[in-house]
Amino acid sequence: MKLLNAFSLNVRIILLFSVIFFLTSCGGNDNGQKKENIKQKLPFKVDAPWGANYETREYNEVTSYIISKDDEYAVEVIATPAGSEDIATIKNEQLNTVTESPYFSRLILNEPNGFIFEMVVDSSKHYDFRLVKLRDNTQYVFQTELTRVFSEWEARSMYESVK
Repeated sequence: MKLLNAFSLNVRIILLFSVIFFLTSCGGNDNGQKKENIKQKLPFKVDAPWGANYETREYNEVTSYIISKDDEYAVEVIATPAGSEDIATIKNEQLNTVTESPYFSRLILNEPNGFIFEMVVDSSKHYDFRLVKLRDNTQYVFQTELTRVFSEWEARSMYESVK
């Protein structure tokens, strides 16, 4: 009988630790919650890689949404009050700002609401994009997260993921 009680106690302890492990491994990650919050605030679909991190930063009338995954994917969406209700006007303002930079090298793709471009910094090529969307008097400018460096293929992939 003592052997049965000891066995039963061991089984209960193992079961308890299994349940605790299961609950902490399933509930400890809040990426799903961050993703849901951004989905509620950002009115556009973004085809980010599985397991991407989501972050929101707010500065007065500017909201920045950063969606990233390791070194392979980092899109920043900057939401501000719309300066115009014409996407072409906003896109051209973005294009003018980019082409006036001393690091601007060439335009790779130019579409009605976005573009991909190359920059050369210290003889190293960097690729970025801008994509403009409007919703409810707010303009959303999609771009690569500025602290990272991407290849042309990576910039194109991110551009396509937010179109």
